[in-house]
Amino acid sequence: HCFFYGTLMDPHTLARVLGVSSRPELHPATVHGFRAKLWGEYPVLLRDESSAEAIHGMAYPFRSLAELRRLAAYETEMYRIEVGEATTDNNGSMVLAYVFVWDGEESLLREGHFDLKDWQL
Repeated sequence: HCFFYGTLMDPHTLARVLGVSSRPELHPATVHGFRAKLWGEYPVLLRDESSAEAIHGMAYPFRSLAELRRLAAYETEMYRIEVGEATTDNNGSMVLAYVFVWDGEESLLREGHFDLKDWQL
């Protein structure tokens, strides 16, 4: 799985990035052990095992290494991939998921909240 917490939660954006015409299979999920900030208008996660913050997003069961490469290209070199535990909201099961985590200077970030609906507008 991959865990998305920003623009890739939008099925149309995810389909475009993956190069598919069908609606991707997304499941509401939550991760812990991270804290969120903003890079411009985009959300980023920082690893922080002491954080009590629940990060809400979507889990996507990616189908190939090619898909993972497309996702990494979309996220740019400003992110690195880490493994996290995502809890799916529909049945509470835990899945291991790749999480795109900020890999730049923290001084470029600010406090704030990403709202997918606002971004979609």
